Amino acid sequence: MAIKQRVKRVVGSTFIWRFLCIAKFHMRKVLRKITPYVPKRIMYRLLQTPFFYGEDYFDKPKDPLQESGYGDVYADIGEFQQVAELSQELFAPKRVLDVGCAKGFQVGALHSRGMEAWGIDISEYAVEAAPTGISTWLKVGTCTDIAFPAQYFDLVLVLETLEHVPPIDISKTMRELRRVARRWVWASIPSLGSNPYGPDGINGGKVGDEYLPLYEDNIIDLVPFKHLYTDANGIPIHGHLVMASFDWWTSVFNQNGFIRRGDKERIINRDLDSARDGIWNCTAFEKVGNPAGARGELMTISRTFLRTEDGTWESDPITLPRGVHRLNMRVGITQPARGGPAVGRLVHCLGVSAESSCINASRLINRNEMPRISRRKTLDIPILCCSRGEEEIRFRIECEGVLKVEPFPLSEVYLYAGV
Repeated sequence: MAIKQRVKRVVGSTFIWRFLCIAKFHMRKVLRKITPYVPKRIMYRLLQTPFFYGEDYFDKPKDPLQESGYGDVYADIGEFQQVAELSQELFAPKRVLDVGCAKGFQVGALHSRGMEAWGIDISEYAVEAAPTGISTWLKVGTCTDIAFPAQYFDLVLVLETLEHVPPIDISKTMRELRRVARRWVWASIPSLGSNPYGPDGINGGKVGDEYLPLYEDNIIDLVPFKHLYTDANGIPIHGHLVMASFDWWTSVFNQNGFIRRGDKERIINRDLDSARDGIWNCTAFEKVGNPAGARGELMTISRTFLRTEDGTWESDPITLPRGVHRLNMRVGITQPARGGPAVGRLVHCLGVSAESSCINASRLINRNEMPRISRRKTLDIPILCCSRGEEEIRFRIECEGVLKVEPFPLSEVYLYAGV
């Protein structure tokens, strides 16, 4: 039973209970006034507690202007059955982990289709309030410390969860996802910008209204903390601490040894109602590991970049063995741009399968790196490339019109790099 319920049962009809309710009201008024001055690292920690993700969060009616809550949205289990069906069809898992499982409705849907499913959530309240028969499969835990053995799950679901993780914890979260996943990760994350495999993201309701014009004129991959949309209490809406583009999330997963599987995403975006309607921004990733006993080695290659009609630079295809490899994209700088938002994008380097169904490598450079760029004539961009083995990959360098670049030829790849 939640702490609030225990207290109410004991003192609910007394003066003490009325005093606590009044104190809560005034504390919220104080919170609204001091929130803009709370350092973001402190805010991150305040919103990463079981107290924030308590009864109010899950069971009050959803009202973006008043409450960071989900309310009765969790009562609709039709979506969970669709996810369970697609999980079985696309990934054929025996064991599934639902990270950020809330009250475990998705875990129950997976069990109903014969899969062994577990769930973890930071909220003690949600786990305790789970329906009978599901609660035994749920654990209280965090994304950065998943209490299961390595490679235990064929599929890890991270549905509407990663946006709640502070940016300072994203790297550790990725390492944990890679550790417990044997092969597949299906993530749905509110995202910005264009999406090559389904509906694009949107800025409205994610970025504060006063900052929206900035995002309409520039490609910004990671929303600064002060730009986040907030509720009536001045708290990032629904506890969403990360707002980023599809390209940013792709880059984060790629740099941690995952391939983005656009072929799987197209099916999800066709068959899952919330994905097709653009309510959920779904991505699918395949984990790649180096062969047992593989040792790092340099492979000499010779690939020049040619300018395409749409203004990007593209190499001839390269065939790489299965594993995670590191290469260095060297770009010549001819005219550094001046002005513009510090968080705007400069260059996007990526590796895409020959048929464009997978993104094997992705690395973003933004204007925050301009001081370093301005002092040099070249920019070295290290990038990890994940290959399923003997597949052709084309490397591209995209410049968003704010910096003129001329890429040097690719010459070396370090095979079997660590992640």
